[in-house]
Amino acid sequence: ARIPTGMTCVTHRARLVLILVIAAGAVSPAFGQSSAYYDFLMARHFESQGDQDAALAALERAASGDPKSAEVRAEIASFYLRRNRRADAENTAVAALRIDDGNAAAHRVLGLIYSNNVDAMNARTPAAQLQSAVNDAIQHLERAVTAEGETGIDILYALGRMYMRGNDFTKAVGAFTRVVNQNPTSAQARLSL
Repeated sequence: ARIPTGMTCVTHRARLVLILVIAAGAVSPAFGQSSAYYDFLMARHFESQGDQDAALAALERAASGDPKSAEVRAEIASFYLRRNRRADAENTAVAALRIDDGNAAAHRVLGLIYSNNVDAMNARTPAAQLQSAVNDAIQHLERAVTAEGETGIDILYALGRMYMRGNDFTKAVGAFTRVVNQNPTSAQARLSL
């Protein structure tokens, strides 16, 4: 494959990394095909350069190239979520979980979507509907926390908020404390705590 002229040094580095990975036989176990891994890397490059259409196209090629990869679908779901395309993000994350129920990135996407849905509910929302929505959000956020070694403060903060909405204040304190420990200057976490 030729690299078109005008691409940055980052692209050349990404290609070199891919060549080294393939040569070493160390293609990530999340990808069954080296071309899918290359497309995945290129998607990240395109996104970092602001070319959203090319990034999504590369992610879709990676998904087609490795249809058994939950990681690629979770990355597509995250891509959609970053662009506030929630329905697409939710559908793609669910598809990723059909392939691998333990995929932390897909649980993260669903947990954030569902926690935002809970935040949009008001006092007129029936209590049973609210509690069901809170439980769905907590389920996915907890799976994202337990599956990741280093949990991001966005997940921990959302989880603390959902614990509060579900009246589980002991767990909320634990989640907010972890946020403050990771980011002592977080005014939101301190106020919530």
